[in-house]
Amino acid sequence: MYSRLYYETKLKTIISERWKTHLIANPEDASKSGPPLQFQNKIIRELYDSETPEIKAEVERRREEGEDDEELDVNDGEDVGEEEGQRHAKAAAYQK
Repeated sequence: MYSRLYYETKLKTIISERWKTHLIANPEDASKSGPPLQFQNKIIRELYDSETPEIKAEVERRREEGEDDEELDVNDGEDVGEEEGQRHAKAAAYQK
């Protein structure tokens, strides 16, 4: 949940703004429904690289502890159909 929460509260806005700037320089990408994963990962890597050593150490600590592993119930308490639940479970397994 931490990474998803962080994405929603901070990263999503930054990535959206960078995507808008990218589209100005690359109008041929305007047909895409949003920033592709490769683009998002590039921006996230740039942001991570600019963080302090303390923040990087905290990220590494949380990654090693697997705090997000217990939060991979991607339904987030929502009542989803069986097919959607299976899709979520498959995505969570892939992430692990």
